[in-house]
Amino acid sequence: MDCITFNKEIDAFLNDRLDDEQLNAFLNHLKTCDSCCEELEINYIVHEAVIRLGKKDSGFNLASAYRHELRNSQEYMEMRKKLMILSNVFRTLTFWALTGALFVFFRVFFLGY
Repeated sequence: MDCITFNKEIDAFLNDRLDDEQLNAFLNHLKTCDSCCEELEINYIVHEAVIRLGKKDSGFNLASAYRHELRNSQEYMEMRKKLMILSNVFRTLTFWALTGALFVFFRVFFLGY
């Protein structure tokens, strides 16, 4: 992902509208680009400040909330990666179990042993 695409997707990130693939690319770019990291933090703080404008939540630390939100997004992507690996392992095991069962079935019914 380049910086232009990243900046276009900031609003989608702030409003939880990125799919998993977009979120992964977004977070990976964020790890390598200090300029975009700073831009996202500014946008996050402004976004949250506008949301909280009418609330009496003056003691809220927006910079800390930004870091927390970013950490949650990264943890979410790590969990998704682990679930995808587990899903692939399960599919592979299922495939080989069914293949083995078919082998035994044909051996027993067609060859008689």
